[in-house]
Amino acid sequence: MKDDLTLPRSGYDAILTRINDRAADAVIGKGRVRSMALRQALAEMLHGAPGGSNSFVADPIFEAARVWKRAVKCLDDLAGGLLEEELIAALDQTGPRRWPRRGDGVAPYVHQLRAWEVAAEQRSFMVTSGTGSGKTECFMVPMLNDLLRQSGGARHAGVQAIVLYPLNALIDSQKERLSAWMDPLADQLSYALYKGDTPESLPPRQRHIGAEIRDRKTLRESPASVLVTNVTMLEYMLMRAQDRSILDKSQGKLRWIVLDEAHSYVGAQAAEMALLLRRVREAFGVAPEDVRLAATSATIGEGEETREALKHFLADLAGVEPAQVVIIEGEEIEPVLPPEGNDVHLDPDKLQMDASGLWEQLAPHPRIRQLRSTMRDGGVTLGKAGTILGLEGEALARGQKTLRLLEAAAQAQAADQSVQLAPWRLHVFHRAQGGLWACIDPTCSARNPALCAEGSDWPWGAVHLEPRERCDCGAPVFELGACDECGTPWLLAERQAVGLDEVLRPDPSEAGNDEYILDAEPDDSEENEAPVRAPSEKVLIGPAREQSDSFLRLADAVLFERPKAEDKVLPLHLTASAERGCCDRAGHHGVTVRPQRFGAPFLMGNALPLLIEAARPNPTDQPVPFGGRRLLSFTDSRQGTARFSAKLQQEAERNLTRAIVYHRVQTRHGDPAKAEALRSEVDALREVAAAMPAWTSV
Repeated sequence: MKDDLTLPRSGYDAILTRINDRAADAVIGKGRVRSMALRQALAEMLHGAPGGSNSFVADPIFEAARVWKRAVKCLDDLAGGLLEEELIAALDQTGPRRWPRRGDGVAPYVHQLRAWEVAAEQRSFMVTSGTGSGKTECFMVPMLNDLLRQSGGARHAGVQAIVLYPLNALIDSQKERLSAWMDPLADQLSYALYKGDTPESLPPRQRHIGAEIRDRKTLRESPASVLVTNVTMLEYMLMRAQDRSILDKSQGKLRWIVLDEAHSYVGAQAAEMALLLRRVREAFGVAPEDVRLAATSATIGEGEETREALKHFLADLAGVEPAQVVIIEGEEIEPVLPPEGNDVHLDPDKLQMDASGLWEQLAPHPRIRQLRSTMRDGGVTLGKAGTILGLEGEALARGQKTLRLLEAAAQAQAADQSVQLAPWRLHVFHRAQGGLWACIDPTCSARNPALCAEGSDWPWGAVHLEPRERCDCGAPVFELGACDECGTPWLLAERQAVGLDEVLRPDPSEAGNDEYILDAEPDDSEENEAPVRAPSEKVLIGPAREQSDSFLRLADAVLFERPKAEDKVLPLHLTASAERGCCDRAGHHGVTVRPQRFGAPFLMGNALPLLIEAARPNPTDQPVPFGGRRLLSFTDSRQGTARFSAKLQQEAERNLTRAIVYHRVQTRHGDPAKAEALRSEVDALREVAAAMPAWTSV
């Protein structure tokens, strides 16, 4: 009798397909092009499983999720010795950042404990380990422990530790941890997040919240123990007169400099960072040997040569001898694999359900072991994983089987071991849509069948998702736009004089830009000046009319007023945007022909609700939105982030308002007499409108 139980599923295949299809629907809907044939063709091109040639979501990449070795001692064992009792009590406070002093699975990782021991020896160190290995705790715990010991039970003004992050988003992400661990110690320690948006001053009650100093005025009057900032703000602090008091009140007190994501400083950036840290030490009145430099980095490589290179790199940054620097690598727990077995066919429908049964079937299999090795060496796409596993068949079914086997390998575990066979994490890439481009030839041989079906309302040739000069049929290609008001499709072009001829060229303005374009820095250098271009005129290309005013030679895009018999020419309708006449509002201010460009903010706004829904809930005692689910997003665009955040807030408020109105309408019976009176009033107004003379503009 067959067991009806099935393996627990991640559901990633369904989630990613929904994200891709939602992006396709959003682009087609937002584009509002008035052509059923085009919308059908785009739906066929853009919808489908991730990894397709035109998909918004690329083939997902699976990377091995490493399991890190824990120390035999927990926090309680370190109390009163390596760590201060007050700090351990603060770490054990109730909350999402609680680190219990004793219990199963709460002991520090081996590399964390090693970092704490090295810090106690007054030496600098770099921790290199993978994502999720607790690198922040490697420096945060010994730093707070050291500052707590130096405080002598009282709070002293002056910066004793500087923590540098490359992005403001990373600075903000540490606020919850700093508050949770430092607020219980607020009578001895303080911290400040010093960024570009830190306010100059705040009302007295808002200047201090727990251990945090929240405005610049208070920071200058009483510098925080821990200053969390970025390189730009640190440079400003060293140069600006108004920040001089921070340096004056911190003379001789700096004990820690922390560099997060140190692997991002390479080449000239590393040299600039070394010079900056030298200036910092001089400005704070401390010698290199008085300051511990702690750095974190993703795993860069293995071997003694790599460790020596990292040691010299960190020693140069710290201004000390390499002997004063320690490189600490994360120690991983790996399962003990059985002898390799036969290469039998893998069928996810025939796998056992429990972890030990999966181990017996999958751990000896040579293809599973090859897949595991590939994931550990840098990752593998879903399609490549299917090839390694020897799966065949249609792409969608093959991908589903591959994912089920990957899920089974992540759950397989020997009864006498503490780690699974092949745990993994998923990386997914979502592209933007920088525009649509159409072949100008309506007889194009490369058209999608939906574009040339009987009764098609599409006036041109094949549609392309990326810019190109020529279609596969050889005809010129131009970017597609649509009227804001009526959705009529137009091709965007530029009429340009070339010698004695006039030619049509694709409109080069703002090609490929999205909503983040305001962050682009102007380049005024002479060598990057825009080349001198021939005089040109922006025009729109419309479908040919009975009396066409222009003809285009497809071979070289030269325009003629009269066609030549020996050339293959195409009749065109060319017009200026304000004179296009596709609808009554075509000439109105602000009603333009807009390209079909959809950037990261628009598409992220569509994907984030699905990603939040897919995240695990975070149960709390109080009702919270989305069941406490959280999602962290990063971007290098400050302006883009601001606009995107405002858009998300606006959408959330709209959805809340819609829900309130809907439920209010559903639960309210209404006033029948008033409703009848309103209907009578509307009918009377309709009679008045029908009796009014028709007005026409002259």
